[in-house]
Amino acid sequence: MSKFLKSALVFACLFVAAVVGKYVSNALFDRSNVSEAALEEQLLSEDIRLFSAIKNNFPDEFRVLILEFEKIIDEGGDSDKIRAESARETMRIRKKYAGNVALSRDEDLVKLILISNGIHQEIYDQEGFETCNKLAINGPASIGNIIPKYIEQFDEQAAVYIETVGYAEKNPAPNPGDASEDDWGLVENLMVEKGTPDNYLKLIVYPDLEDPELCPALIAMNNALVEIPGDAGRRLRVALVTVIVGN
Repeated sequence: MSKFLKSALVFACLFVAAVVGKYVSNALFDRSNVSEAALEEQLLSEDIRLFSAIKNNFPDEFRVLILEFEKIIDEGGDSDKIRAESARETMRIRKKYAGNVALSRDEDLVKLILISNGIHQEIYDQEGFETCNKLAINGPASIGNIIPKYIEQFDEQAAVYIETVGYAEKNPAPNPGDASEDDWGLVENLMVEKGTPDNYLKLIVYPDLEDPELCPALIAMNNALVEIPGDAGRRLRVALVTVIVGN
């Protein structure tokens, strides 16, 4: 039974800090004003929530980001180079604090899962099942051509993740441990109780990129998982969010 649910984790929506990190405007590359203070002001004026979340939760990491940008611009680096560095740095920060997922508040974990569901649902509705399936199986890099259209949604996911692990850094909750076989069984049982179609359950075990029901199956699983109460629910949510952020 738990094989069905554990298999589902391989097609969770992966975290996209690096993708969001690339979306800085050309104004950042103005070589007439490359002081640390000016770069910080410009970066925070960007319409990207992720950078503010990093500054507010990990100010030392934000300063590293600013100094890297300043160095690249001083050395004559172009916009492609600084965007690539932005992507690398935001991904580095994501990896560095991924262990804090297990120490995070349950309400924050639920929020991240629902944001992931929302991204899948909107792309399914607007772009069709093929694009949603690519995202679900292969992650956001596989749909890079449409990422700009949904940058606000991906930015929210990245920012909320930083806020989640930032809060846990200062206010750690007890680590709930690993989800057990019985915990996974609770999710499957709830899906069955809710009348989840049999083909959804099969798709979670054997994901098929060509099946138009793949994304709805994933969304149904996540919706059931956020409803599991108590310690078992938190263990399951830690497991799922750990995968969502690509740990």
